[in-house]
Parts: sequence; structure tokens; C-alpha cells
Amino acid sequence: LKAAFAHNQEWGLAVALLHEVTQHRHGAGSKWGPFLDSLEMRLLGSSVVQELGGTFAAELLKLEEEEVQSGFRWVSSNVCKSDNTGICNRRAGSRSTAGTFTQQDFRWALAVVKQNAVPLRLETTGKEYLSLV
Repeated sequence: LKAAFAHNQEWGLAVALLHEVTQHRHGAGSKWGPFLDSLEMRLLGSSVVQELGGTFAAELLKLEEEEVQSGFRWVSSNVCKSDNTGICNRRAGSRSTAGTFTQQDFRWALAVVKQNAVPLRLETTGKEYLSLV
């Protein structure tokens, strides 16, 4: 997970979010449970996307989808493929790669991160990082 944060903080935070959601809903629970329950992100349906065709909004959607695909590929290859902690698994407590999260899961998590992440600065080190609020 450190590699994901070092490569792209939003992607790393999306993976951490998916892990916490899995623990909360299907595992031993998460101390962030009440916060996770408050997160909602609706994605545009295909009819809305079609209606936006040829507009600037459609171009922005295309760029977002390209980032989702790129991020999912990178995370799958560089985090999940070598993961032995189960952080990428949809089934809490399982270390089997058969249950790893999907591109659709990553799309949702990245959208939540983009909507809710804010930069925070550690007073002790001055280092800035993203956090969900």
C-alpha cells in the first residue's frame, strides 16, 4: 500500500478505502464504520453518458475513465499482485486473489476519494498527505 501512496495518493487512498469498506461490511469491522456508512457516490448511468455525447462534460468523463483504467491496472500489477496481506480482497479475512476488488469497485472508491479527500499537513514533519473527511 505504501507503494500506491508513493505513486499516487488518490489511488492509494482508494485502495485503503476499499479495504476498510470490506472489513466493515464483511469482516471484523472497521473503526471507521460510521464514516464509511455516510459515504455515497453515484455514478452516471449509461443513458446520461449517451446524452452528454459530444460535449465538454463527455470529454471530462473520458479522461476520468482513462484514469480509472490506468489506476486499476497499476494497482492490480504493483499492489494486489504481490499483496500477501489481503488488502485487495473483496472477501475480508481471505488472502486468495480470486476475490480481489474489481475495476468497478476501484471506480467507486476513486470517485469517493476525489469528492471527499482534502490535503492535511502534519505539524511535526510538515509533510502533506490526503485524508478523507
